[in-house]
Amino acid sequence: MNEFVKPVIEYAELWPLLVIFGVALVGVAVEAFAPRRLRYPLQLGLALAGPIAAFGGVVLIGVDLSSRGTVKGEIVMAGALAVDGPTLFAWGLLLIVAVAGALLFGERRLEGGVSAFAGQAAALPGSEPERDADQVRLDHTEVFPSSCSRSRA
Repeated sequence: MNEFVKPVIEYAELWPLLVIFGVALVGVAVEAFAPRRLRYPLQLGLALAGPIAAFGGVVLIGVDLSSRGTVKGEIVMAGALAVDGPTLFAWGLLLIVAVAGALLFGERRLEGGVSAFAGQAAALPGSEPERDADQVRLDHTEVFPSSCSRSRA
């Protein structure tokens, strides 16, 4: 009879990933429950703070691995994920790109005050419903949590 062995998950090496997933979930909740006037600043703040905090975690994990002399890194999550130099480099690079993307998404107005985002997903570009939605500043901010969750450290 085989005895069940529970998997060991090394949260100390995985917390940058968990930060990104958590910030994406909070971003979805902000889109659902925050007043419209607060959504944009909250979403932009989350989209910047999450990847920056996760990048700090990636740096700390890298320093910790090198201080322990773990040249080859570690295999975590019951052998499902390697946390080593190339992994940390890739995570860091993706997080830098996520911050740059959030800053680009943060610039919402084009020349002439036209919004860079659609006021309604179903409105055709340049149509009357889109212009009406733009006049009442009916921009959506769900792009922030979706871009954050795609970075995935």
